[in-house]
Amino acid sequence: WSMNDNAIGWLEVTDICNIHCQGCYRLILGDGHKPLEQLKEEVTLLKKWRNCDGISLAGGEPILHPNIVELIAFITRLGLKSMILSNGYALNEELLWKLKKAGLTGVSFHIDSTQIRPEFQKRELTSELEVNELRLKLGKRMRKVGLYAHFGITVTKNNFSEIPDFLKWTIDNMHLINGITLIIFRGLPITNG
Repeated sequence: WSMNDNAIGWLEVTDICNIHCQGCYRLILGDGHKPLEQLKEEVTLLKKWRNCDGISLAGGEPILHPNIVELIAFITRLGLKSMILSNGYALNEELLWKLKKAGLTGVSFHIDSTQIRPEFQKRELTSELEVNELRLKLGKRMRKVGLYAHFGITVTKNNFSEIPDFLKWTIDNMHLINGITLIIFRGLPITNG
């Protein structure tokens, strides 16, 4: 490895999202979806100057980008792997098949009890175990399509004690889940001064 070699290039394709995550780093909306031609230029630049093996597409919610399939196909034509970081809400099986045909490597889902999700009637959940049913549904969908499935959860003081149960659930479902990430909650406490 040299200073210019990186396993992953990170590309934010949009700042638009369809759910609310507590502790999200993207609190201020910008310009919405980046144009496809700009994204292609940025991928080409990452390949040339960062010598990436793959491109992680982030946001907002990348699935909402109107040219996400075309972008995945472009990344594939350059000989790179592609990973979408998604909350999974808009990711139906039909779109997954299109993304796989375009060359998508996999999806890293951010799904946890800190989110306010439409599937849960816009209520905040109280337990990570309540979310496992949704994770399992998405894992099965990914397996059916033949794509890599990764799950990340935000660790807070409220769910910290549930991490061993989440790890056990992950191990019990290794046939569907290819990886996990524990994301430390980002947030500054509001105090005087």
